[in-house]
Amino acid sequence: MIGTGEVVAAGAKVVKNAAGYDTCRLVTGSRGTLAVITEVTFRTRPRARSQTHLAFRVPDADASVHAVRSLSSVQADTAYMAVVGRGATEGPFTLLVGVSGTTGHVQSVTRNVRSLVASGNPSAVEHDPALSDEEAETGRTILHGINAGAAIRVILPPDEAHHAIPKLASHGEEWVWLPRSGIVAARTRPGDPARDASFVSRLATEWPPPTSRLWLRLPDTHAGLVPVFGGYESALPLIRAIKCAFDPVGVLSPGRLAGAL
Repeated sequence: MIGTGEVVAAGAKVVKNAAGYDTCRLVTGSRGTLAVITEVTFRTRPRARSQTHLAFRVPDADASVHAVRSLSSVQADTAYMAVVGRGATEGPFTLLVGVSGTTGHVQSVTRNVRSLVASGNPSAVEHDPALSDEEAETGRTILHGINAGAAIRVILPPDEAHHAIPKLASHGEEWVWLPRSGIVAARTRPGDPARDASFVSRLATEWPPPTSRLWLRLPDTHAGLVPVFGGYESALPLIRAIKCAFDPVGVLSPGRLAGAL
């Protein structure tokens, strides 16, 4: 339901539906600023018959980049790939790789992943699955800004995202890099307001537009002073026009919109 009270349906029951504007994603990504979602239909997939989670410790940032690049030939066969780090760029970092599907597929891809990591990164050491689960949960919380004093998520071209790691690692305490999507996120742990403020101040001034960035959490000292979104300044007139079309009288949540909206 949009701000005028009109009920609008988006999406379709077919797999491919490219006619018109993608209002489904627009409304979903607006976080309640354009409409109230009252009904959702999900497409489900069969649960994978087999899955494996691998964790490799790599000594530094360069090694993590080499490890990811060495897996480029099997990247499409993996369920996910992530690098989790703590503190500065010297490491050690954790490379996480997940594989799911049929038993034969999982066994084949797992062998290839281990072989490629070992041949291209002699310093990488595989750890037990318990580390994989622990680091994967850490990566998820960083990605969503959970349990953070300050947190940021940046989206870059996948082949350029690793350049963001030194900057984020030098200011934040924990970070995660998703090589397949080009997403890098970092956070500070709560309890040190001075560090949180420094983290936000430095990245707010050092990160140039048009980088797509989203502040997931801001300390009280910066709330309302730092645009939550970054890199969208040129799109503000269009964003305002869309907001006005969906919510002309401003009855919906102003939400986390770009700039001064």
